[in-house]
Amino acid sequence: MLDPFMGSGTTGVACVKAGRHFIGIEIDEGYFDIACERIRKAYAQPDMFIAPSPAAKAEQIGMLFDGGGS
Repeated sequence: MLDPFMGSGTTGVACVKAGRHFIGIEIDEGYFDIACERIRKAYAQPDMFIAPSPAAKAEQIGMLFDGGGS
């Protein structure tokens, strides 16, 4: 998805949630910074409605058995 007028990044956040690639362009540096932060937070927050991959699930189970430490 290409958003040539990114603004605060709403389209970018929606793309992250939908698992789509996103390129955004914004002339205003303030809005660009806001959009980058919102998109960064969207990547960091897992989606509770999508089941984790088998590898992620195995890692979570492993963490339960080893006390949660690394």
